[in-house]
Amino acid sequence: MARKRDKLPLFRWHGMLGDMSTGQRMMTLLVLFVTVVTLTFTQMGMLHISVGGDRNAYVVYLLAPIAVAAVALGPLWSVVTGLFSGAMLALHAVVQPHGYYEAVAVTPTSTMLLFGFSGLLMGLLIALALRKDPKGWRRYARVAIACVVVSWLFSIGFFFNALFSISAHLVMSSDGLSVQDMSRRVVKSVMRMGEVPLQVVFDSIIMALPSMAVGWFKSHVWLPVDQQHMKRTFSLWLLLVVSLGFMLTVTVSHVVVSQQELANAQASMNDRLNSLERRLGLQDERVRLFVSAAKDWDVQADEAQFERFLEAYGLEAVVKDYSVDVDGVMLITDAPKKDSLILGSNDDRYGVGKELGSCFDDEEAIEGIVRSAQNGTIERIVLDTYQDDDDEMSIIADMNYVLARNLEDTTIIAIKTSSAIFANRDDNVLWITLSSFVLLAFVFRLVSKLLDRVVIKPVGSANKDLEAISNGDLDTIVDARGSLEMCSLSDGINTTVDTLRGWIDVAERRIDQELTTAKAIQSSALPSTFPPFPDIHEFDIYASMNAAKMVGGDFYDFFLIDDETVGFLIADVSGKGIPGALFMMAAKAELDNYMSTGMDLAEAIMTANFRLCAGNDAGMFVTVWAATLNYRTGLLTYVNAGHNPPLLRHDGAWSWLKQKGGLFMGTFEQAKYRSSQMTLAHGDELLLYTDGVNEAFNVNEEEYGNDRLEGFLTTHSNLHPRELVGELRKSVSAWAEGTEQSDDITIMSLEYGKAPNATGSIVIPATLEHLDEVIDFIDAELARRLCSFGAQHKIDMVLEELFVNICHYVYADCKEPGSCRVEYLYKGNPSTIAVSLIDEGVAFNPLDRAPTDNPLDAVENGGLGILLAINNADDIAYIRDGDKNVLTFTKSW
Repeated sequence: MARKRDKLPLFRWHGMLGDMSTGQRMMTLLVLFVTVVTLTFTQMGMLHISVGGDRNAYVVYLLAPIAVAAVALGPLWSVVTGLFSGAMLALHAVVQPHGYYEAVAVTPTSTMLLFGFSGLLMGLLIALALRKDPKGWRRYARVAIACVVVSWLFSIGFFFNALFSISAHLVMSSDGLSVQDMSRRVVKSVMRMGEVPLQVVFDSIIMALPSMAVGWFKSHVWLPVDQQHMKRTFSLWLLLVVSLGFMLTVTVSHVVVSQQELANAQASMNDRLNSLERRLGLQDERVRLFVSAAKDWDVQADEAQFERFLEAYGLEAVVKDYSVDVDGVMLITDAPKKDSLILGSNDDRYGVGKELGSCFDDEEAIEGIVRSAQNGTIERIVLDTYQDDDDEMSIIADMNYVLARNLEDTTIIAIKTSSAIFANRDDNVLWITLSSFVLLAFVFRLVSKLLDRVVIKPVGSANKDLEAISNGDLDTIVDARGSLEMCSLSDGINTTVDTLRGWIDVAERRIDQELTTAKAIQSSALPSTFPPFPDIHEFDIYASMNAAKMVGGDFYDFFLIDDETVGFLIADVSGKGIPGALFMMAAKAELDNYMSTGMDLAEAIMTANFRLCAGNDAGMFVTVWAATLNYRTGLLTYVNAGHNPPLLRHDGAWSWLKQKGGLFMGTFEQAKYRSSQMTLAHGDELLLYTDGVNEAFNVNEEEYGNDRLEGFLTTHSNLHPRELVGELRKSVSAWAEGTEQSDDITIMSLEYGKAPNATGSIVIPATLEHLDEVIDFIDAELARRLCSFGAQHKIDMVLEELFVNICHYVYADCKEPGSCRVEYLYKGNPSTIAVSLIDEGVAFNPLDRAPTDNPLDAVENGGLGILLAINNADDIAYIRDGDKNVLTFTKSW
């Protein structure tokens, strides 16, 4: 990519602000053009300064917009900006020239070529230097070097343009000059115009500072549109518009004030001419005689006698009262032409008796006086007054304005310099500028505040509410008011959120339904009947799985392989949720398929792993601890495929089974596994678990950990599988203290040499309508335990009597029926069931109603049912446990 970028033509580079939109680039160009106009028409385009003695230079501020265009927009627009700057300078030279150079040397061709070339050169140098986007001081150094090169070449071009223009001007306006005098005047004139090194320094600084500011703006202020706050964006645009307005105001103010000052000067000069005309009118006859004699006098023949004539009869006294500093130069001539004699003057530079052309070397100056005399309007002229002293020469390069009037025998002329006419312009423009700045600053602040109140704050409030909505708080109500549009926006968002909330509710119900179905499917795939093999009394096994999500990735399984071997396993899939559940089903099926065949356990695990890898496009894996137990001999064979090591209780002490059998399953097709063996003794108990147990976190981000697990088992060493799994679940839950469960928790326990127990419970309303439900619940367990019909009939009769008593007496005073919890515990060897009925009604012991002396009294006084229940149960007991009634009976068969 970098090579292609380097090969792009320089003109394809669009500047440091190249990522701006077309509209933003056009606005930037407009700002540059307005800046050019402002600098030009406020006399700042080419500012002539004196730097000591007779050394002068021009500070060319018009180079600054060209440099900015090159850095910001690229070579193309720097050329356009340069051509525009040259055109504006040429226009200014015609309308309101600033000094000698503009009046003499500035033409559309020369300036547009000079500034256009500077724009082209600056654009190419900047594109070459910045296309690779250098950072830090390198960027500023390259910009500075480009500015120095361009300002140097511009100053040389400026020098030769001045040389050519002034040479041509002198040739056209000077008569009788020798070639030697011409060359001397040209060279010394140009050298007084400016010295190249000095001008390079000033112009380089003028170009470099705003160009570097563009880089700073790009790095610290400019942000892409999608990263800018509305207030910041609007403030930048408002500042841009206000700045344009300010520059235009200053420009128009300067032009208007200049025209007003010029009009005032014309009125003042006209007053002086009226005064001079009145003075001459008082001496009409003397003027006519003087003019007639002066015309016929041969000055060259007798210059001394002519001077005595002028002193005796001249018009010097008529104009001597006019001050050059206040009234300007006042002249009286016999006619407004080059060979006319000066008959009166208040300025020693224009001596009486000299020809007008000898004082005004420029033909255009004489033509300006003639036009003014003919039209009665003020005219702009350039007075090239050369004064030689010891081969040194100086130039009066100020612009001059002349107003002339033809009388009957004479022409009276008033001349003022531009510095005198516009002496108060800078002060007036300064006050206007300051007033405009204060006003526009106030407008900027007012508009910003108004925008903040009407737009920014409502939008910010709406965005804050939208952020809350985006984060899932769909109960948030957007209430951004203040305008019709904001009200409409708020209502629209609220309506959309209401609609979205409805769709989300529908989707959540559908997802919940699907997850419920998935959970039911997953639950049905896991053994849930305990004990699973009630006719096998050699071991007891119990397991539970609590998913972190609706469905999980953990699973357990157990199954009979043959008449004396049971297989069991616990596993943890790498994923959670639906993906983990799907992979869990696949892994469970493969393990069941190969372990149930009775093949070597390690071989079964290896084969199941190969099958899982073949279809595992998602890259999931599963850790497994699988075992087979010969429950006749106690021989345990197991394989640990990357799973947490289980614990074994032997002789009342727990220890880890840390033998490793291989890697986790589902990733490496050729993975090898090895099995381990040991013989269990009667009373030994295994505890299997997934990492959701030992890696459970509490509110302090602390793990439950293996040490805490060992401590739990030490204090609960006499628990059987069901109780052990339940208590461990409670311990982990208490440790978490309500912290959201981050992983599935699966626990399995197998105890060898212990007949299985079974428990169950239901909670139902204590009404007679639910009696059959209670009996069916207990009968289902009796059927699983192969209970005889006679024993079942007795159990049902006892259960019915006790439940009916609860319905009739415990909740007799309650408006609504209470509840009754029915629990059972089954034990083998011999088969025994204990049934408990627990309620929260008033204290009531039905056994108190049973007759103790004569059973026949029960027929007359009641209590026969309780008596029958007592006789058919092996044992019946009642206790009041706090606010609960607990009735328990047992029956064996």
